[in-house]
Amino acid sequence: MDSEGRRNNRADNSRAGFEKREKRRTIRGLQEAIDNNDVETVKQILTGDFDVDFQYRSQTALQLAVKQGCHEICKLLIKKGANVNMADAELNNLLNMACWRGYLDIAKLLVDNNAGIDDRNIHGSTPLNTCAFRGYTDILLLLLQAKCNPDLPNDHGLTPLHTATKLCNKEIVQMLILGGCDVNKMDFERRTPLMMAAELGYCDIARLLLKGVDSSLEDKQGGGGSNFQDKWRGADPNLQDKRGATACFEAASMGHVEVLNELICAKADLNLPITKGTSPLLESIYTNHLDVALRLIQGGCNVDQTDRCNQAPIHAAVALELTKYLLDRKADPTVITNKGEGILHAGVYGNNSDLMELLLKAGCPINVVNERGEHPLMTAVLNHSDIKIVRSLIEAGSDLNLQCKQAHNMTTLHRAILHYYSEAALLLIDSGCDINIRNDNDQTALYIACEKGNDEIVKRLLEHPKCSLKITRTSAIPLHAAVVSGHPRIVQMLVDAGCDINLIDVEGLTPVQHATEEHNFHIAKLLLKYNCDLNFHHHIKRLYRCCLKQEDQHPHFCLEPLFLALTHKDVDLIRLFINCYYTLPTNTIKMLTDVFRSTPEMSEHFSPQLKEEILNALRNATKHTRKLQEICRGAVRQILGQGIHLKVEQLPLAIRLKSYVLMDEYFGSLDSVIEEMELSHPFTLGAFRSVHDEEEGQG
Repeated sequence: MDSEGRRNNRADNSRAGFEKREKRRTIRGLQEAIDNNDVETVKQILTGDFDVDFQYRSQTALQLAVKQGCHEICKLLIKKGANVNMADAELNNLLNMACWRGYLDIAKLLVDNNAGIDDRNIHGSTPLNTCAFRGYTDILLLLLQAKCNPDLPNDHGLTPLHTATKLCNKEIVQMLILGGCDVNKMDFERRTPLMMAAELGYCDIARLLLKGVDSSLEDKQGGGGSNFQDKWRGADPNLQDKRGATACFEAASMGHVEVLNELICAKADLNLPITKGTSPLLESIYTNHLDVALRLIQGGCNVDQTDRCNQAPIHAAVALELTKYLLDRKADPTVITNKGEGILHAGVYGNNSDLMELLLKAGCPINVVNERGEHPLMTAVLNHSDIKIVRSLIEAGSDLNLQCKQAHNMTTLHRAILHYYSEAALLLIDSGCDINIRNDNDQTALYIACEKGNDEIVKRLLEHPKCSLKITRTSAIPLHAAVVSGHPRIVQMLVDAGCDINLIDVEGLTPVQHATEEHNFHIAKLLLKYNCDLNFHHHIKRLYRCCLKQEDQHPHFCLEPLFLALTHKDVDLIRLFINCYYTLPTNTIKMLTDVFRSTPEMSEHFSPQLKEEILNALRNATKHTRKLQEICRGAVRQILGQGIHLKVEQLPLAIRLKSYVLMDEYFGSLDSVIEEMELSHPFTLGAFRSVHDEEEGQG
C-alpha cells in the first residue's frame, strides 16, 4: 500500500510538473509573439485555457505588451482577463509605464478598463506626475478628464505642477491649473511652484500662476470659461518657505526683473524678510542686482528696513562709493589684518563684483593667505560669492592649486565640490587647475564629486584629458564612493570610463558587496549588468580590515553577497545573484540555508511567508541543476569580463543569443528605471549633512 501511495504521489508530481512546464512554454511563446508584435499568433495562443497573468522573465504578457507599445495585443490580453493594475518591482503600474513611454492609445485603453489612475510607484510618482515630467500633454489631458487627483506629491513633495514649473512647460502648467490643481501646494521645503518660477526666472509661468490661463487652452480642454474664472484664485505671492523666502525674495536674489514686475502687479509684499532678516531690497544690493533694487524702490518697498544686524540698504550701497573715495586718496591696498586677511578677503565678504574689480585694479595682493589657510579665491568659493568675483580672481592670477593645511590639504576645487558650488568648480576645472591633487585622505576632486553625487562635475572631470583613474590607495576609490553613496548614474559613467568594476578597497570589499551591504538594489543590478564577478573577493590573498573584524578566514561568510542580501530580506536580489554567478556557489548556498534554518536570531525577524520564499529560492538553486545553456552563458561571461557589451557585439552570434549572453531578460529595462529614479531624486543640498560636519569628518 505504501509503495502504491508513493507511486501515485510521483505520478501526481510528474503531472503537476508537466502542467507547469506546459504553462511556461505557452507563456514563453506568447511573450515571443508580443516581442515580434505578431497579433495573429497572439490570438491563436489566447484561445487556450491558461492564466494570462502568469509571469515569465519577471513580467506578465500585458506588461510586456504595454512596454512594447502593442495596442492591439493589449486589447486582446485585457479581453482575455489580464490584470490592468499589475505593477513591476518599482511599483509602476501599467498606466504609469504607458505614460512614461507616451503611448496615448494604450493609456486610454487602460483608463477605460479601470486602471488605477492615482497609483504611485516606489518614488511616489503618479501617472500624472510622470506625464508632467515627460511632457505628454495628450495623456495628461486624458488623466485630468478621468478625474485623477492633480495634487498628489512624489516622495520629495513635488506635485505635477511643481514638476511642470521646474521644466518650464507652459502648456502643461495651464492644463493642470484648468484641471483644478492647488497652485499653492508646498513641497517638503515649503516651496510653491511660484517660488520655483521666480527663482528660475520663468516669467510666463509666474504670470500664469498669478493670473490664470489662456482662453484658447480652456477651449482645448473643454474648460468652463467664465465658471472657471469665477472659481480661479491666483497663487499667493506672499507665502514663505522654510528659510522665510518669498517669490519676491527669490526673484530679487537671482536678478529676475521681469518676474519681479509680475509680482509687483500682483500686489506682492515687497518687504517680507527671510528668517535672517534680509529683505528683498537688501538681497538685491548684496547680489549686485542694481536693476532689481531700483524696481523694488519704484514699487514702493521700505528703503529703511534693516536686517538683524541693523544694516539698512544705504549701508550696503555706500560701500562701493566709499572704497572709490579711499583709493583715490592713496589708501594702502596691501594692508593685512591681524587675522592675516587682505583687502580682497574683505571684498569677497562684501560680495560686490564691481567693488572687487576696483580692488584688483588698485593692485591688492591676490594670494594672501589668512590664518584659516584661505586665499581670497578659496574664501570666495566657501562663501558662495558671486561667480563674477570667482572669475575675476582666477583671471587676475590666483593660485588655483593652493592646498589649505587647516582643512586636510584640500584645494579650492575640493572645497568647491564639497560645498556644492558647482558653477565655481566647473570654472576652476576649465581654468586649468590640477584636478588630480589629493588631500590628506588621498581623495581627489573626482572622489568627492562621486561621493556627493554631482553628475555634471564627474562628467567634466572624466572628459578632462589629464584625469587620472589610477588608484594609489584603496581607501579612496571613486567607484566605491559612488556605490556607497547610492549614485547609479555616476557608477555608469565611471565604469564606461574604464574603472575596475571588481577592485577591492581597504575594507576588503568589491563594489557589488558594498552595494549589497548598503541595500542598493539598482546599483547591485547595474554592476551585474556590467558583468562584475560575484566571487572576486575569493581570489585575494592579503589581509584587509575585514579580516580584523571577522572570526573566519577570508572570504568571510558574513560578507558574501548572498548573505548580505539575506540580512536585508531581499528575495529578488537573492534570486538575481543566484542567476548571475558564473559558477553556482553550491557550498555557500547550502551553508546559508543551514544558517538561516538553525539561527533563531535570523529567522525571528522574518515572517513565515518571507522565510518560505527565501528557503524556496535557495532550495531551488541547489535542487535543480543549471541547464547546459545557462552553464555556457556563465562561462562566456566569465571569459569576457568587464566591457562585456562591446565584446558581445563583436561575437558571431544571432541577436537573440547576444541578448541571452547579456542577460537582457534581467537587465533590459534597468536604464529607464535608473533614469526615472535619478529624476525623482534630484541633486539637492538638503540631501546631505552640513558642510561643516563633512569637513570635520575629513580628518
